[in-house]
Amino acid sequence: MNPIEERIAKVFLEAGIGDGEVTPAVAEQIVERCHIKGLTPEDVMQGRTPQGIAALWMHRRMALRPVSSNDEPNDQRYPLLPFSRLVHNAILHDKEAAQRWTFPVQLRAKESEIDAARLSAALETAINNHPVFAMHITEDGQQWYEKGYRTPYLSAKVYNEDGYVYLSLTLNRILGDATSFVLFAQNIWRAYRGEALPHDNYLRYLQQYVAHTKSNTYREHGEWLVQQYGTPNYPLLPRQDSPTGELPTDHPYMPYIVTPGYADKLTTFCRQQKISLNAAFCLLTALAIMDYNGTDKAGLTWAYMGRETNEQMHIFGSLHRDIPMKLTKTMTKTGTMPSHLHTPPLWGAGGGLIEQGILHSDYPFTLSSPADSPWHNAVNVLVQPSMAEAMEGCPAEFEFIPVEPSNESYCMLDIDINLESLTLTFNYSPRHYKAESIRHFATLIERNAEWLINK
Repeated sequence: MNPIEERIAKVFLEAGIGDGEVTPAVAEQIVERCHIKGLTPEDVMQGRTPQGIAALWMHRRMALRPVSSNDEPNDQRYPLLPFSRLVHNAILHDKEAAQRWTFPVQLRAKESEIDAARLSAALETAINNHPVFAMHITEDGQQWYEKGYRTPYLSAKVYNEDGYVYLSLTLNRILGDATSFVLFAQNIWRAYRGEALPHDNYLRYLQQYVAHTKSNTYREHGEWLVQQYGTPNYPLLPRQDSPTGELPTDHPYMPYIVTPGYADKLTTFCRQQKISLNAAFCLLTALAIMDYNGTDKAGLTWAYMGRETNEQMHIFGSLHRDIPMKLTKTMTKTGTMPSHLHTPPLWGAGGGLIEQGILHSDYPFTLSSPADSPWHNAVNVLVQPSMAEAMEGCPAEFEFIPVEPSNESYCMLDIDINLESLTLTFNYSPRHYKAESIRHFATLIERNAEWLINK
């Protein structure tokens, strides 16, 4: 219990009041005896339990929190962060793109396990804790903060129906990355428990980002990336079945999900080699692109979390970075399987492609490339945050309600890595790829995994 909840619980105990015995007269008595600044009888009536009352009180205190020294004036304008800008531009040119970049989540728990009013208050507390939900976004890609404003790119509500309490969230990817959604969920559960939430310094991050874009380091990193990746003469994705995107998409789109049979062996291999599964799948994907296209070079992009300080770990925003990579293979005498990779190596102390990519990732090369750049459609390899992590500290047994799929993917080809059960999800454009082509591509990744493990 936090101190506020403990004080309220003590009054309940001393007065012999049960959770379901709160009348208007009792509420007045509790407020009088608690001596908590700002606590009202309405809080007591709505919260009903010490935990629920403390959560409602905390929500209002957070909402009334004065602007700190870390908050910028309301009229300060900032450019959208690189990935948010990409989504914003897509929406500007195609209104239907807004739907493709919008992700609904619906959870429900039995009414006996969760208090709807308290959950609703916790949701509002979590929303108010993140400045991104109070940012205006202008047509020219600028954003500015207004306390009390609610972005149209978020829809959130709690409601009761048929004996269940539902938590319904719809968020557009313009607001933040996948890590942001995890910390947002964690903050809802924190607020429900009546705990103070970590401060979100999104506004200060924007200020620091703008200052960095004017530095020599930023310029030099951009020049290095252009030199390395500016004119790719190698494939960045498996050859498309319809390069012009004319395949029919009459049925609801479903991603292709694979549970690799080599999962345990690959995990052991990566642990022995002291490399991440993310790095390994970058290698396997690049080799599969080469095999699919019949080339000895391939490129791709991979997603880096981009949160390098404890402060950044509490920010809701598009902090993740899109990093380009190029790999080359030589062939064995049979010409069927790669024998080794050319230098620079994929990983290695300071000199590997992974390390160099991270070092230069402050410059958004792939996202800021010209509109006709092939890097915009490159395969993207990304590790998805743990769902268990998002539900950590959840006060009830929530179940996920399936959402009706759309007919479109939001990407050309993304490979999501779920580390909890080590599954691969291939999100692909059904207008460009047939399902059987994606299944074949997944098979090539598996073949290369078997080679890597046994080489």
